[in-house]
Amino acid sequence: MERSFDEDDLAYTRHVLEAYRDSASYTVIIAAMYGDGAARELGYPPLGVSENAGFALALSERTGMINPTSSSG
Repeated sequence: MERSFDEDDLAYTRHVLEAYRDSASYTVIIAAMYGDGAARELGYPPLGVSENAGFALALSERTGMINPTSSSG
């Protein structure tokens, strides 16, 4: 079953991943896109995000569901 991300989930994910947006590190990209579970399975440091949260955030920003430059707090 695929998880649904609401605006609060997306805002949290955006906040957590903000520091990593410009990273070219494979381990960071995998952890950011696939989430902490996948990161741990592969031996990478977790970033504090849910499964597939990075994909959900990217999709929402691309489709205009949230403003990628807005601040959550």
